[in-house]
Amino acid sequence: MPIEDLSAHWVLDNNVLRFEPLKFRMAHGDVTANISLDANQKPVLGKANVEMAGLNLRELFPPTEKMKKPLGTLFGRVDVAGHGTSVADLLGTADGRLAMLINGALSATCCWKPPASTWRKRCAYWRRKTSTCSCAAPSSTSR
Repeated sequence: MPIEDLSAHWVLDNNVLRFEPLKFRMAHGDVTANISLDANQKPVLGKANVEMAGLNLRELFPPTEKMKKPLGTLFGRVDVAGHGTSVADLLGTADGRLAMLINGALSATCCWKPPASTWRKRCAYWRRKTSTCSCAAPSSTSR
């Protein structure tokens, strides 16, 4: 996926690298992030506050058998922190908040409401504990 109009202001001060802000366009939308990596902590403490606005789902997700034409626009905010010596470690230990809204028509055959156990696994990944998640998109049976 192409990233366009990348701009970043970064500061390294007392072993803390901060990108305030990191901005770019992708999928016909805007992403703005404030990211910090604190090397004074062992392992490194990473924090990310990311806002997404107007990301076109058709550009983000290629068509699949179940989701032939992904439609709609994604808006969201992610505020997480994690520790680690690699991006995988930082994401794997990430804890925080995630909020997303999909505006527009969704394909009636898409998988926006997987079984509850799948949602618990996804929430546990982000929150590192069991949580209740719900899907705001109507299922094809609830219409």
